[in-house]
Amino acid sequence: MKKIRIVIWLCISTVFWSDSFAQSQDLVNMKPSVLKNFGRNADRMNDVHSAVIYYRAYIDKRPKDIKTVFRLAELEEKYRDYKSAEAHFAQVYAHRPDDYPQALYHRGRMQKMLGDYAGAKKNIEAFLKEGKNSIERELKKEATNEMLGCDTAMMLLQKPLKVVVKNVGGDVNKPHIEFSPMPMSETEFLFGSLPEKDIKLYGKEDVKPRRKVYLAEKQGEAWINKGDQEWPFNTEEYHNAHVSFSLDGNRMYFTRCYEDWKNEVICELWVSKNANGKWKEPIKLNEEVNLPGFSSSQPTVGMDSKTGKEIVYFVSNRPEGTGGTDIWYTVYDQQRDRFSAPRNAGREVNSTRDEMSPFYFEKEKKLYFSTNGRSGLGGFDIYSARGEMKKWLPASNIGTPINSSVDDIHYVLMESGDGGFFVSNRAGGNQMLHETCCDDIYSFEKVNPIKIKVEGVALNSEGRDYINGLTDDIQMPANAKILDDASVDVFLIEKQGEVLLKTIKTDKEGKFSIDLEPDLDYRFEIRKEGYLNNNIEISTQGKTQSEVIVKTVGVSRMNEGAIIIENVEFEFNSANLTPEAKKKIDESLLKVLKENPEIKIEIGAHTDNRGTDEYNQRLSQQRAESVMKYLIQKSIDAKRMEAKGYGEKFPLVPNENADGTDNEQGRQRNRRTEFRIIGNIPVKVVNSEED
Repeated sequence: MKKIRIVIWLCISTVFWSDSFAQSQDLVNMKPSVLKNFGRNADRMNDVHSAVIYYRAYIDKRPKDIKTVFRLAELEEKYRDYKSAEAHFAQVYAHRPDDYPQALYHRGRMQKMLGDYAGAKKNIEAFLKEGKNSIERELKKEATNEMLGCDTAMMLLQKPLKVVVKNVGGDVNKPHIEFSPMPMSETEFLFGSLPEKDIKLYGKEDVKPRRKVYLAEKQGEAWINKGDQEWPFNTEEYHNAHVSFSLDGNRMYFTRCYEDWKNEVICELWVSKNANGKWKEPIKLNEEVNLPGFSSSQPTVGMDSKTGKEIVYFVSNRPEGTGGTDIWYTVYDQQRDRFSAPRNAGREVNSTRDEMSPFYFEKEKKLYFSTNGRSGLGGFDIYSARGEMKKWLPASNIGTPINSSVDDIHYVLMESGDGGFFVSNRAGGNQMLHETCCDDIYSFEKVNPIKIKVEGVALNSEGRDYINGLTDDIQMPANAKILDDASVDVFLIEKQGEVLLKTIKTDKEGKFSIDLEPDLDYRFEIRKEGYLNNNIEISTQGKTQSEVIVKTVGVSRMNEGAIIIENVEFEFNSANLTPEAKKKIDESLLKVLKENPEIKIEIGAHTDNRGTDEYNQRLSQQRAESVMKYLIQKSIDAKRMEAKGYGEKFPLVPNENADGTDNEQGRQRNRRTEFRIIGNIPVKVVNSEED
């Protein structure tokens, strides 16, 4: 089974209880050999705290034991005492550079964790040059990635986010680790903690305290710990943490953890359902989700944009991941009360190292998570990726000052999106052992956030031709009717593709509204059965002030009559489309077919009565087929189209005037191209759960 980063990932640290007795002996008077043996025993038991104490006491007496100094430095890194680790890695390299070239690299990494990016880059670069013939491939890859991280850090530090970051205070943040904040409102949040003030040692037979979930309440400018409130998930049998709620508020997911017979921590996902305002007894999710022998932890909830089903994202070290701990997801079918077999969220999110603390913000269709597998500022950095399940746009670092040179995890947003919380072991917190030992909860608030809202109305165009100029921001006729209960799909347009953010409905007055983010491009698709779809694009790029964007969207009824495509002209006495005709088809018929993938059409071509019937029939058929071939070149499926030439049979107006003279304007109207909807074809709804 993969090793778990217990202190950080599970937030359950063996630092605070121990079967060793490092602090119950007079270390100064102990023999070096005894100190070393105690250190080894604590190391084997994964008791990092005791091992560090013993090894430090030992090397005070035997500073030339470089092998032990190197091991101490490795443990101090796990202990998150970056200053001591950096000094000891430097000591190892100074005394035995040929035997420990990797110590130079590790020293650089510790300098990076301390925020000395220039010094870190210098030492890591020197390591790559000096050991180029002997560096293991994986270590070389890590070193290169760390150098890129130094460049990323120095770049991001030049463009900090406009946020105010504050430690939530000593009533919440105790000397132990606090973790997994989850907002309940603008003035309340849940969090995990073990509110002990001192280091306590416990033997094998002792009952060890359990981490529980507590409620914090904002009173004035201070956050106050209101206790555990007798939540249904808090027990003395398990460590309890990581609460997340379904979007409808009826299901509460959380983590329970315990130590197995090998003293390894196993975590499981549980759920409690709300019935008549009361939370029922929690139930453990099935063994497909809670794979026996592996950990499943840190749930967060989103919704499938296509099916509306609930998606539970979580962290696991189960097999067949990309490496380390990965983010996985399971889909909840409420009708069958069933969770699907978990699937990996994919390589746009997961790296070859560790991902943790996911938070899905449904409003943005964005997953926030922490990882140490990318070229970030420090250990774990917070990233975001837009998408869902296993389809994501590339992840990006959310930036400073939220991300720092140390570990930054458990990022969550308030419902408004204007602020939230995260967890960090940065210096300046309420620390028990050393300045970067332990995690505190921090709040952040955006400074002067830009608010952009779209307020739209969908109207029935009452027979006006969709392709003849009906679009957004038009002056609708006085008799235009509202289009209530229409679906409005909101897409984010990115270089890598589009992401469906949300589907909303028009109200009884045909109105819809949605909040947008600045510096992005959006597409709105308005749909209703019996109508042709219409699309509008809205950009918030470059907007520096809050704004309400008002849009009117006309939607044309899908009827059986033919719709004329104006100004589609051919070369004289020919079926060849002119460049102007192709442009008009792109703007009209091609647009209709792309926006309405379920319709099948007939493309009809007509002539006036000059020439023989046979000639006109043949020419009109060739012209209809020419339009169809052009659309096929534009990636429209041929099965969706039929070409039909009608010759001179169906004039719209007479070709001659009443006095027998030629009606040139009438002939021009009769020489036309049109289309009519002749049926529907099944459109495959791609469900990314099954792709």
